[in-house]
Amino acid sequence: MGFDNNANIDSWKFIWKLKIPPKVQIFMWKLHHGMLPVKALMQSRMRNSLANQNCCRCPDTETVLHLFWQCPFAFDIWKWLFEWWGLPSFRIGSDIPTMWDFYRCFRDRITQEVWKTTLGACVWTIWLERNQGVFNNTFASLKNISFLIIHRSAQWCLAAGLLVKETLAWWNFNPMGCITRSISLKKLDLLNNGCALTGFIDGSWKLDNKGVIVAGIGGLILNQEGKKKLEFAGPIRTLDALHTEWGALIFIVDFFSKKNLNISLMIYSNSALLVRSLLNFKNRGNIEDELIFEVRKKMLRHNIFLKQISRDYNDKEDLLAKLRSNYEDIKIQEAQDFV
Repeated sequence: MGFDNNANIDSWKFIWKLKIPPKVQIFMWKLHHGMLPVKALMQSRMRNSLANQNCCRCPDTETVLHLFWQCPFAFDIWKWLFEWWGLPSFRIGSDIPTMWDFYRCFRDRITQEVWKTTLGACVWTIWLERNQGVFNNTFASLKNISFLIIHRSAQWCLAAGLLVKETLAWWNFNPMGCITRSISLKKLDLLNNGCALTGFIDGSWKLDNKGVIVAGIGGLILNQEGKKKLEFAGPIRTLDALHTEWGALIFIVDFFSKKNLNISLMIYSNSALLVRSLLNFKNRGNIEDELIFEVRKKMLRHNIFLKQISRDYNDKEDLLAKLRSNYEDIKIQEAQDFV
């Protein structure tokens, strides 16, 4: 028996998107569908067999659920995992699908992906160590198993680009800090783009409980050292999400062009639609196209460039846009030494 229940079926759709080796993805798929050759399953397929069905670590019958969750030794592994991540043990779920769904508790996507990759390393290690016990009668300690989980998850996250090698010294004792530092270093790399200043923009658009549009924009401008030169956030009136993203771009372009500086600005947005609509623009003569045309002219005249980035590196701007969408107007914080 696997973990195929309707309540958690969506949480298993990400198996083929997990940042883990293909053979581990196949293993996870078998785990989900109850196809792993645990002793109870093998006994059910060989009805006349008198083979021992007991778990290698305790006297109970070895089922999938028992092996990966109910066995006291398996639970000790999960308890250690939560302690390693600095999470309270009372958050440990009642079964493995609940553990997979726990990724939703993390706000940014990179932390979610690292958590899922770590869980993959955990169940894969439990399975490999189970096989060592069944076939070789060797049993690793919790300390050795935890080391293997730490090592495997780090290597898989590095291969997927989720972590930066320079931060791995933190991984053994502070995975959340390692993730945060990796994101910061990757964001600093974005500043090395050949421009004197770098901007990050985002927009937030939604309907509230009464069906009223709530929209906001937010953004930053940093210098090459990462020092903040501008922060803005506030409400905007738009009809949809794309026009909200356009509002953020227009605001930062207008602000920078009025400075009339002899330096360049690289703007990053996580909106693929915004970037495509600007780069593939065709003026058809309507009012909206004329507005886009004027934005493009300002960008060309003042050496302003636009590129798309992952939302993972635009999280603060997204938060600014969401938190301040209910403000009465746009708030601006500008450094005295803007340049």
